[in-house]
Amino acid sequence: MIKLKKEWDSTTKVPRIERNFESKGLFSGRKTELSKLINEIRNKTSGSILISGHRGVGKTSLAYYAISVAMNNSNSIIPVVLNAAQLEIESLNKDVEAKRILENLIRRLYSATRQHNQLKTDNAIKELYRKAIASEFTQEENIQHLRENKKNVARKSSLEIQIHEIGLKSIFIVGSWIISGLVFFGQLLPSNNLNALIAFLLAIPIPVVINYYYSVVKSSEETEQLSIKADQVYKLDNSVGNLEFDLEKIHRDISNRGNKVVYLIDELDKLNRNNVEEILKYFKTLFTLSDAIFIFVGGEELYSIGASNDKLGINRPPEYTYFTSRYFITRPLWSDISSFLDNIIQETDINSNALNDFKRALCFEATNDFFELRQTVKDRIDAYDKDGFPLIIYEQNEVDTTKARFQKSITTLLEDKYLSRRISKWKENEELIRAIFVHAHELHSSPIGFSIQDPRTSFLEDSLIRDANWFFSRLGIISKAGTGDVITVNNIEIQLYQYSFTGVTPTEPPDALGEPTEYERQFMGRFEEFCELLRVLANVYYKYTGQEGLTTEEFWEDPKGYASLVDQWGVDVSTRFNAEYPIYKALSESNPLPNITREDIDGRSLNLTSSIASMNQSLHTMIPKLLISIFDRADLQISTLSENTELFSSTANRVRELASEFKVPNPQIVFKADLSRQIMVVNNQMNFLEKSSNALREHINTHRVVSVEDPNNRLVRKGIHIVTRTDAIELERTLDDTIKNLSQFLGSSNPDKK
Repeated sequence: MIKLKKEWDSTTKVPRIERNFESKGLFSGRKTELSKLINEIRNKTSGSILISGHRGVGKTSLAYYAISVAMNNSNSIIPVVLNAAQLEIESLNKDVEAKRILENLIRRLYSATRQHNQLKTDNAIKELYRKAIASEFTQEENIQHLRENKKNVARKSSLEIQIHEIGLKSIFIVGSWIISGLVFFGQLLPSNNLNALIAFLLAIPIPVVINYYYSVVKSSEETEQLSIKADQVYKLDNSVGNLEFDLEKIHRDISNRGNKVVYLIDELDKLNRNNVEEILKYFKTLFTLSDAIFIFVGGEELYSIGASNDKLGINRPPEYTYFTSRYFITRPLWSDISSFLDNIIQETDINSNALNDFKRALCFEATNDFFELRQTVKDRIDAYDKDGFPLIIYEQNEVDTTKARFQKSITTLLEDKYLSRRISKWKENEELIRAIFVHAHELHSSPIGFSIQDPRTSFLEDSLIRDANWFFSRLGIISKAGTGDVITVNNIEIQLYQYSFTGVTPTEPPDALGEPTEYERQFMGRFEEFCELLRVLANVYYKYTGQEGLTTEEFWEDPKGYASLVDQWGVDVSTRFNAEYPIYKALSESNPLPNITREDIDGRSLNLTSSIASMNQSLHTMIPKLLISIFDRADLQISTLSENTELFSSTANRVRELASEFKVPNPQIVFKADLSRQIMVVNNQMNFLEKSSNALREHINTHRVVSVEDPNNRLVRKGIHIVTRTDAIELERTLDDTIKNLSQFLGSSNPDKK
C-alpha cells in the first residue's frame, strides 16, 4: 500500500511580502531551470524574462517558487503578481488602452508596497497611484470641493452681518448705516413713517443683501477655480508618457534603496497574440531597461516572438530584443518526476522494485507531463484512511512492468543521449520528448504484428525514432521484418528497417546504451573520413619512397604517427586528430558508452567537417611539399611564381602571362635548381588550363601543371595533371597517377622504389 500526503495535490503559493512566508505546495526537481531563474531574479537589476512552454508543465509554479526562493524571507524583493487578463487590454488601437495597462501595473505595485515596512509610507508611490486613478479621482475631487464651498456659503450668510471687512463691501454697509441714521434722526423726508421705513431698510435688510450677494459670488468663483485647477493637474499628469516616466522613477528610487520590484504577468497566452506583441512593442523600454524585472509567463506559441537563429545579428527581427532572457520549459525529466512522486508519498510498505515500476508506469501514462501526472495519480487513489490520507492499494503487475520498461527505454535513450543542456535548445528538447512518447504510446497500444517503418527524413526527431526502433529491437519489443532504402544523413549512409511489434517487453532496459546512436555514428563516420584522407596521403608517400602501401587496417595500428607525417606537408592535422581520436576510440570500444552530450558530439562533427574541407582546399599547397619529400634526391626546390621571375619564363612565358590574365593566386612552383624541370601547382583553374594547354604541350618536356579540381572538372591534355578531390578513393587514384607521371617527367626514378 502507498499512503500519500494530505497536501500532495496542493499548488505553489503566490509569492508575497509576508513575515515567515513559505511557498506552499510540493515543488520538486527543475534544479537547472530554478538555478538559472533565481540567479536572474537575485542578480539582475532590470530585464524582461519570458517563460513559455506547453500548458501544464509547471511554468507558473516554477516562477512562483523561484521568486519565493529568491526572496528568502527578505523584503528586498517586492513581488507584483497579476494575471494578463487583469491588464484589461483588448487592443492598442487607442491611447487609453495603453494607459490602462500602466494604471493596472501601478495599482498592483501600490497594493504590493502597502505590505512593505519601508515603502508603505512612501508618498511618491501613493501620489503615483492617485495619478493612475485620476480619471475617477478628478470627478470625486470636484464634487468634494463644491460640497465644501456650499457649506461655506451657508455659514457666511448667517454670520457675515457681524463681521466688518475692510474693502468695498464694508464701505457699502457702513455708508448704508450712516444714511439710515441721517434719515431717521434728520427727518429728511416729509413723513415720519417714511423716514422710519427708509432708515430701517438702510440699517438692516440692504446690508444683509449686499453681504449675502458678495459671499455667494466669491464662493462660486472659488469653486470654479478649484475645479479647473484639479482637472488640469490630473489630466496632464496621468498621460501615458508621464505615468510611464513616473513609474520608471519609482523603480529607480526603490532600487536606490536596495530593493527590487519583480513583476510576474501570468497567462499571457490568454490574450490575443497581436495584442501581446503590441504591448511588448509599446512598453519595450519600460520592460527591458527600467530598474525592475518583468517576468512574462505564457504558452509555447509565444516563444517564437522575436526568435532568431541569426547569430551575426544581420537579419534579426525588431522583436528580437523584446526579451532579455527566454526560457522554454519542457516537460520534466524522469529525475524530476521521480523526486516529485517520492515527495508526495507519506509512507509505503512495497519493495523498491515494485515502487520503481509504479512510478515509471505513472510517468509513461502521463507522458512526462506534470498536469497529466496529477490526474494519473488521482486515478490510482483507492480510498482514504480515518485521518484523511489518500491510499493506493498496489501490487506489482505485468501491465505496469511493461509501461515501466517502455519508460526506462525512453529515459536511457532520450535523456542520456538526445536532450540538450543549452537553454536555446530547450524548445527542441520538447519536440523530441513529444516525438518519442507519441511513438512509444502508439507502439504500446498496437496489436501484435503491427508493422513499423523507420522514418526516412533527416530531422533530429527522425534520428531519435530510428534509434528508438533499434533499441526496442534489442530489447525484444519489436523484431526486424525486413530492410528498406538506404538514405544519406549528413553524408553518412543510414540503412532503414521494417519492424514488427512482438507484444511483449521481455528484457529490462539497461541503464546506459551499449552501441552508438545515429548522431554518434555520424561523428565516427566523419572521423573515419578525415583519417582516410590522412591514409591516402601517407600511402602515396610510402608507395613512392620504396615502402609497402598503407592499408586501412595498417593505418589504424598507429594512426597518430601517420597524422604527424602529414603535418610535415604544411597542414596541421594532428591537433584535430588528437582532439577527436579518444572520443572515437571510446565510442568504438566502450560498453556502456561514455556519457557525452549531443552538443559536444555535434560540435566535434562540425569541426571534423571543417577540417576535411580545409584539407581538401589545401591540397594544392600540400602537393609541392609532398613532391619534395618523395623526390628528395632530385634536388627540388619550391618557390612562388611572383618570387622567381625565371620560372615559366622565356619560351614558356605564355603560361605565366595566362596565369596573370586569369588571376591565378600566386601558384607554387616545384623546380630543379637548373630550371630544367618546372611544375606549377594550382587550385580549381580549369579555364586557365584550357587556355594554356597549347603552350604546355609545346614545353611538355620541361614544364607541367598540376591542378586540384572538383569532381566535375575533367581535362585530358598533355602536360596537365588533374588531382580530383571527389572522395578518398578518387583522390588516391588521381594523386597516384599524377605522382607516377611526374616521376617519369623528373627523370628521378627513386632507386629505393620497388
